[in-house]
Amino acid sequence: MESSNILRTAVLGLDAMSWDYLNKLFRNGVVPNISKYFLRSVKGSILAIPPITPPSWASIMTGVNPGKHGIFGFFKYVKTGNKWEQRLITANDLKYPRLHEKLSLLGIKTFIMNPIPDYPLIPVPKATIISNMFFTPRPLSYPSEALIKYFGGRKDYVKEISSTGCKLISDYVSVVEDYLSAVEKAINEDYKLLWINLIIPDRIFHECPKILVSNAVSINEKKLFELVDKLAKVLRENSDNFIIISDHGFSKYTNLVSVNDILVKEGFARTAEYRPFRNFSEFDEKAKNKERATIRIDPYILELLEKLRVKSIARFFVRNFLESLLNKRIILSYKRWPDITASQAFMPDKDSFGIYLNNHQLKGEIIDVLVKKYNKFIDVYEREKIYWGIHVSGAPDLVIIPNYNEGYWIYRPEIVGKIIVRSNNFFYHHPYGVFVLDSDDPDILKRTDIGVLKNYVAGNIISCATGAPMDKSRDTDIEIERKVCQKNSNEFNYLTRWAIGSRIIRSYAR
Repeated sequence: MESSNILRTAVLGLDAMSWDYLNKLFRNGVVPNISKYFLRSVKGSILAIPPITPPSWASIMTGVNPGKHGIFGFFKYVKTGNKWEQRLITANDLKYPRLHEKLSLLGIKTFIMNPIPDYPLIPVPKATIISNMFFTPRPLSYPSEALIKYFGGRKDYVKEISSTGCKLISDYVSVVEDYLSAVEKAINEDYKLLWINLIIPDRIFHECPKILVSNAVSINEKKLFELVDKLAKVLRENSDNFIIISDHGFSKYTNLVSVNDILVKEGFARTAEYRPFRNFSEFDEKAKNKERATIRIDPYILELLEKLRVKSIARFFVRNFLESLLNKRIILSYKRWPDITASQAFMPDKDSFGIYLNNHQLKGEIIDVLVKKYNKFIDVYEREKIYWGIHVSGAPDLVIIPNYNEGYWIYRPEIVGKIIVRSNNFFYHHPYGVFVLDSDDPDILKRTDIGVLKNYVAGNIISCATGAPMDKSRDTDIEIERKVCQKNSNEFNYLTRWAIGSRIIRSYAR
């Protein structure tokens, strides 16, 4: 296929951007260019199950559900004999080509910043790829000189941006300035697809959730998103089609459902004094390099400290005195964890969105109990009801979806003696993200509202916007595709071609 037949397409991925927050920026006049594109655009809400960064971005970038691309969360859980292993997912776990990898098979040039999964970086012919923002342990690019060319060096935004709280907002101002500069350098080259994924506003929402409930926009908030708006303007003015998309949204929850407490109460799980798996945040270098010590306290003592309002003072004493005295990272714990060997079923982490079984004969009984007793809080499905494809065996055996519209979310894997943990200040991901498509094609812009898009369908709309043949193995929504992709009916078997070449390409991954 001649690249001249391909339309220039730009994608701006804003991790965790929600409609509520984007509308707040509109109301405050912070993003006038994005607001202008929005008014005339094709728009909808992204539906992500699970609403977690790696599987959702993988679905968007591949156009297929996790059962085909193989990414179900931050971790992969594998059972060998009676032993469970947990490990972080990487790009090597991805079993399906992303859009830039598909276009490479057609000889089409692309520029991608922060493809997810972003490590290791998979070299792709005809593509410039940079990973320096999300989960990569070090900045990477292909070709290797791209980091110098576009960013002036090996800027490590994963490690350099380490502020906490709302100060993080000002830190990201300079980061987005760098990305704007990089795009301004790249925009004059002959790439047909420019796709930039930014970890904002997700990291900011986690660290400074008060901006989600405030009607006002702070000074640093305004500076940051004015730069995002400038970035959008540059991308739109230099493309035939421009897409703004998020992998999920963000919201406040008041009730956290402890799935493992349910399993213990119903006799499907046993407790242990030790934690079987680590949390995602504990894979950082500081946590790995510092020896730990766990101090267990009785839950009643903790409740007393909370009533006396001295819990924070106690934590301050532990962290500043005992850690210095013992030279260890101190963990205060009053909780227990599921015994992953002795339990019939367990939930390994809050982002897995599911239950893993040691005894599959109990699957029907567990579903019946959860549906009958706990359907106010959660919905439960066999994994094959949510995912499909040859890699569905990597998913949790049972998929748990909290009743997020009623303020419920999933609690951590610790067992705390309560089914519902109340919270007045818990903010986390929401399944609905943002999709906005502005185009030079007036026929596309006739279809202004396309409702709720499953994340992989949004990925296929982006693919058809390029003008390339549609993926023959994609997960389709024919009605939505007809609305937006009427002029593009050709299909191509990308998966087979990619599978043949990917083994060789991945041998060079760094």
